[in-house]
Amino acid sequence: MGVLANETVGPQCGHSGGLLAEYVTEAVFLHNGRVFLYINPSGMRLLGFAEPGEWMERNITGFLTGLSGQRGNDRSDEEREGGEAAGFSLSSELPADEQGWEEGWLTNVRGEAVPVRSRTMPAPHAAAEVVLVLCRAVNPMDESKLSADNKEQVYESLILHNPAVIVTMDLSGGILSANPAAGLIFGMTEEERTHHRFLDWVVDDSRDFVQSAMGRTLGGQPQNCEFSCRNHAGGRIEMGGKFVPIFIDGEAAGFYFVGKDITSRKLAERELRYTRELLESFVSHTSDAFVVLDRGGIVQQCNAAYITMFGRGEEEVVGQFFPGLTEERFGSFQQLLKRLFASGRAETYDFQSAHKNGMLLDISMTISPIKNARDEIIGLAGVARDITEQRRMEAALRESEAKYRLIADNMTDLVAILDRSGRFRYVSPSHMTMLGIPEGELLGRPLRELVPSDERKRLEKLFARMAATRGPERAEVKVDCPKGRLVMEANWTPILQEDEEIGSYVLAARDITLRTRTEQALREAEAKYRSLVEGALVGVYLIQNWRLTYVNPLLAQMIGYTPEELEGRECFTVIHPDDRQMLQEYRDKMKQGSVHLTLRALHKDGRVVDIEVHGTKTEFQEQTATIGTVMDVTERRRTEELLRKSDKLSVVGQMAAGVAHEIRNPLTSLKGFVQLLKARHSSDRQYLDIMLSELERINYIVSEFMVIAKPQVVHFQQRNAAKILKDVIPILDTQAIMNNVQIKTRMDEERLSLYGDENQLKQVFINVLKNAIEAMPKGGTVYILARRTEGDKILVRFQDQGGGIPEDRMPQIGEPFFTTKEKGTGLGLMVCYKIIEMHGGTIQIRSKLNVGTTVDILLPAVGEAESTPL
Repeated sequence: MGVLANETVGPQCGHSGGLLAEYVTEAVFLHNGRVFLYINPSGMRLLGFAEPGEWMERNITGFLTGLSGQRGNDRSDEEREGGEAAGFSLSSELPADEQGWEEGWLTNVRGEAVPVRSRTMPAPHAAAEVVLVLCRAVNPMDESKLSADNKEQVYESLILHNPAVIVTMDLSGGILSANPAAGLIFGMTEEERTHHRFLDWVVDDSRDFVQSAMGRTLGGQPQNCEFSCRNHAGGRIEMGGKFVPIFIDGEAAGFYFVGKDITSRKLAERELRYTRELLESFVSHTSDAFVVLDRGGIVQQCNAAYITMFGRGEEEVVGQFFPGLTEERFGSFQQLLKRLFASGRAETYDFQSAHKNGMLLDISMTISPIKNARDEIIGLAGVARDITEQRRMEAALRESEAKYRLIADNMTDLVAILDRSGRFRYVSPSHMTMLGIPEGELLGRPLRELVPSDERKRLEKLFARMAATRGPERAEVKVDCPKGRLVMEANWTPILQEDEEIGSYVLAARDITLRTRTEQALREAEAKYRSLVEGALVGVYLIQNWRLTYVNPLLAQMIGYTPEELEGRECFTVIHPDDRQMLQEYRDKMKQGSVHLTLRALHKDGRVVDIEVHGTKTEFQEQTATIGTVMDVTERRRTEELLRKSDKLSVVGQMAAGVAHEIRNPLTSLKGFVQLLKARHSSDRQYLDIMLSELERINYIVSEFMVIAKPQVVHFQQRNAAKILKDVIPILDTQAIMNNVQIKTRMDEERLSLYGDENQLKQVFINVLKNAIEAMPKGGTVYILARRTEGDKILVRFQDQGGGIPEDRMPQIGEPFFTTKEKGTGLGLMVCYKIIEMHGGTIQIRSKLNVGTTVDILLPAVGEAESTPL
């Protein structure tokens, strides 16, 4: 019973003393002189109580009036010590001597007097003065008259039918008997229960403790203990009970173990302990301030966050009335306590409290009542948060909201707030001015009703993008209103809630209808003028700071670039170096107005393009600029050059006709007399042969004059250029060998058909090939290429490795009497030009000093339309 006094008083206590009291046949009462604290089942039956709750807090007066136990609190210290020294235990047997038991009576709930024998003693180590009363009912047949056999049957029935584990052991711990309850718990048959030592059931980590308790029990002192056992299947069982010594003739002969399975209770205790530790850890480490108050508002306990919040030490808080509360709030706090005790429900209390440094804090505290098992409020628990910064931010937010609302209400642009479904929650007064719709008519109305039906899909996609990106959008939207259809430039900004979901949208818009119309007109005008410029038949340019700001596609194509490659480039870089000084003069003249000049531009591939430039001064983007046109005059220059050559040929033809007529008659006479002299004077034959040779030469020149002077009779037939070349090459092969020159050919023989005079074409090919051989006095190679090109042309190319022709003399090639050879007449190439021109072709000559000369003859082809690119 010492455990009952030391621990919680009542039937719910889980210790072995309480356990034994539950199963003994004697009535057991605990009281403090005023009310019952505990009654075991036997006592309840004796007093006539049906349920445990019937006797709780019942006054003992009227129940134990006939027993000295009701005066247990008035016993002397010697009596208490004697009671404690008696070592009373709730075994199923009475002590050997009957001293200390007295006759008396008690009154049950029906008012009936029940004769009993009782024994009274104080409960040792109690937190309060508690009295233990043990009673036996006195039957008409005196207990002493029971036979020994009847007593044995009583005790045997007590053991067999007791739900508690009861094990009888010898002095060594060997099991002499074990009741059925032990078999159920340990899973053993009766035979198995009696062939083990008690320690065999105990797990290793509890064995030393149990063996020590058994040893102390044999010393004559019962031992309460809790330990772990294993059942027959190996499962772990937590046991709680008491070892009681067995005395025979005053000597210890063994001992009992009375106990029960407390596994579920232990598990519950561990869970409770874990929960308590978890709760204590949460309270200690939470960032919220936690405080426990008694019913009067005195702080009983607080965590570190509470100490930190108010800047006070624990000794300054615990035991004090809710520290930091301002005088103005004292009365409202007292009213709060009254409401809590009256309603029993938690409340949130916002107040101002002073920090130790004097700063006022805004505190929000949730205060909850703490109740005992009888649902009585015994204290208060508060969780506090410092909301000073939150209140400051709320004030700043209100101020900001007022400021921005003032701005929004006075803006000329439209400002609106839409909810998640797109309905107006706020509209600025400017809606009436701009749209002609009163503010009241817009609130609650969906925006899509103002948008034309063909624009609503685009509006839905806009909202879908904002829902996906959570970011702002900028878009134009059309609106139908009493003032007509307007175009609005709108900025949409989603407003996010704490859960990162969109709660509303802020819309800021302005009317850009006029600007849109103006921009459309400008775009149409720009498209029109761009079409004019980019489709022009002349090149167009714009220059600023002598950099090309704009060039149209034709100008870029003229010199082999794209417009992007030329824009931003210095204009000097595309002008021939020899003409850059002229461009500099053009720039100086530009200050005086419009100018016109002819220049040579550099094509991207390196060739020269003759251009005619017109320009005038203008303004572009508030800076001085030059705008003008460019024309490619290369072909015109070439045509003019051909006309000049034609004029020269015409003059030469007239001269040739006259000279040929005047020379040929005397030349015939001279030739005849020389032949006559040769026949008569054989000794002078050598000189006469020379004279005849020179006369033949003069005749040849005169014949050449005649070719220039008058049209020749030509016979145009379909010929093959490759065959003509093959007939020509052997004629000059001997001369080539003598000059150490090799002739290499590459010809597409099947695709070189043309219409022409074979003799005249042979004359052209012989003349050009002869010039090539003579250009390499030290030897080399002449490459002859004949193939079909794009545009249904036949290209015949002669390429030598001679010394080349100086660039400054190239323009004179083909002119009469111009030659680069010592013995040349300058008529050969002129005749070649004339023959090729008669055949509808052209001759192009390119030359580079110390590299060689290339002559390209292009003639119209006949037959297949296919061509082979160069």
